[in-house]
Amino acid sequence: LFAALVGAGLLLVGSAVPIVVVRHSGFLGNLIRPPARQVLELSELGVSWRMFRAAADRGGDAVLSILLVCYFGLTVVAPLLELALLAAACWTASPGRARAWKSSAEWCHPFACLEIMLLAGVACVFELNTVIQFNMGHSCESFEGIMNNKALLTIAGLGFAASDTCFAAPCRFGGGSLMAVGVLAARSVAWRFAEANAERRAR
Repeated sequence: LFAALVGAGLLLVGSAVPIVVVRHSGFLGNLIRPPARQVLELSELGVSWRMFRAAADRGGDAVLSILLVCYFGLTVVAPLLELALLAAACWTASPGRARAWKSSAEWCHPFACLEIMLLAGVACVFELNTVIQFNMGHSCESFEGIMNNKALLTIAGLGFAASDTCFAAPCRFGGGSLMAVGVLAARSVAWRFAEANAERRAR
């Protein structure tokens, strides 16, 4: 019961904490203004809010709205519901209810995609810049003559953008990634106790 409640608490708090933090840098990254927009913090609630605003800006775009519901449901609602059902399965003293709560949690388990979100964050941290270099390598050739010429860029009012690199997006793990790992660990412990409780009540 305690593990399930801890997992639910970590999930609620962690959904607002960035799993991955991306900082745009290089010549093209420095052109982004204001500077605060150069840092992109990706959390479950943050991504959901961006999708909601994008759908609203497009007059309630149906595709974005469906994606928003699926994304939020799979990364927040389903894992939270699974943990709540596991807590109920651990708490109840009735054998029938313990089996029912555990069975309901089993139905939620395949839809809880917090692991996928965490794996996507790992891929982003280790592979994003490789993908950027592959896709933008030729596009950056036209900027090579000016991107590190601070004097010329200053005349054009773009001295702040001078850089030896064209574009980079270094990533790092945010606090949300640690919380996500904590949620997964707590869920694993809660499952063990829920199964043990269901077997003990059935005797």
